[in-house]
Amino acid sequence: MTNDKKLQRLLLANVTVMIVHQIDSAFWHEWELFGIPGGNQVNLILNLPIIALVLYAYGGFMAGSPHARNFFKLVAGLGFLTFAIHGFFYLDGREGFGQPISIALIFATFFLSIWQMFILIVTHKSRLSTRIVAADDVKPDEGGSDLYSVLAREGESFDEEEEMRRISKRDER
Repeated sequence: MTNDKKLQRLLLANVTVMIVHQIDSAFWHEWELFGIPGGNQVNLILNLPIIALVLYAYGGFMAGSPHARNFFKLVAGLGFLTFAIHGFFYLDGREGFGQPISIALIFATFFLSIWQMFILIVTHKSRLSTRIVAADDVKPDEGGSDLYSVLAREGESFDEEEEMRRISKRDER
């Protein structure tokens, strides 16, 4: 499994946990925790842009957008925000999200977000991780969104053989 596949699965896990948390928020009447009038109807309307943003970030990452790294950070940031908001509610004594799976979802997005940011920090020095995109057989002149094309648009060169040797040595460890 390549590093890109691991990142894709990690992001998918966090996006899935966030969306399931938003489903769980209807059960717990999250709009009441926030003091938002309008009940579930307003909650549903407010969740449209939230879920759309999460899915847009996931889609951009999967498509190999030049902004893939920022999409990856955005999802992690939303996970931290989810944890912080519910941590505040808990410390403030507000009731809600008290069932084991509800708590697990909140902690899961927190730990998945930590994992995402850890990977970004650790891999920041790697040229392959500078742009999180899949490197396939498309060459820069074919105009794809793969690593070759991204580096070509940025005016950088890429020595595939050298990078493959480096990756092989790393994988052997």
